Amino acid sequence: MRLFVLTGAIGCGKSTFASFLNKNGVAIIDTDVLSHQVVEPGMPGHAAILAQFGPSFFSENVLDRKKLADHVFSDATGDLRRKLEQCTHPYINSMVSQQLRRIFLRQKQTKGVPTDCVVHASPKAVCVVIPLYFEVGLDKRGLLSAAPVVACVLKSVDVQIARLKSRSCLSLDEQEALARISHQMSMEEKASRASYVVENDGPIEELEEHAGYFVTSVMPKLKSRRIALPTIIHRYFEEGFWNLVLEVVLLLIIIARLVYKARYGGKSPLMYVLDKIRKPSDGDKRE
Repeated sequence: MRLFVLTGAIGCGKSTFASFLNKNGVAIIDTDVLSHQVVEPGMPGHAAILAQFGPSFFSENVLDRKKLADHVFSDATGDLRRKLEQCTHPYINSMVSQQLRRIFLRQKQTKGVPTDCVVHASPKAVCVVIPLYFEVGLDKRGLLSAAPVVACVLKSVDVQIARLKSRSCLSLDEQEALARISHQMSMEEKASRASYVVENDGPIEELEEHAGYFVTSVMPKLKSRRIALPTIIHRYFEEGFWNLVLEVVLLLIIIARLVYKARYGGKSPLMYVLDKIRKPSDGDKRE
């Protein structure tokens, strides 16, 4: 099963493109969705933000995301943004790993599914949507450091600002939209680092058509950007020896299942033994 990352600047149509990919059989793990789930009451991100930023950003124990975002993006130094990322990113990364494990073991995906997407029992590929993939250095470390990267970009910043201002969930004016944009890598830089670029300056129908073309013609040709050995080494030191052992065991189980299926035609071990018992040997036939 293929795995790739979808990134892009805010307002460039990542979520829309992801929903079209999902309609074409691709499983979507959206870290924006996970970022909401990880700060719900009782979740570790909720406690971390409360400890770091204080109770003034909560109403009846529920995080006021708009108030916190306004506070974070008002800091030109980026220190507050980095503190917020430290509160949530470790838990989001862990949830991504859990969901990837479930999907690759043919278990049902339980988190990170956008509201306009469905869970596929046997997806053609897995797309992990990470807006800040390059900004936080996930292209250099971590589980997805070797994955192919698809970037959604716009040629016009004016279009980007207009899209942000039109989002009812954000309620941004032009200055606030520019502040959000300034905290992210430029679209040109993202495009230069990506394995494949989706230009989203046209109508939404064109983007939907592009998604279908991508799944049938582009996705099968995507290749890992480098050998994944550094990822394995990183996970050994970052997540511990036994977690690495578990991953290796799970990988061996998957390989064993594929080999068994290829050799014995997909029959269960019990059916294979019963077939052997029922079929007479060549010696018995001659007698």
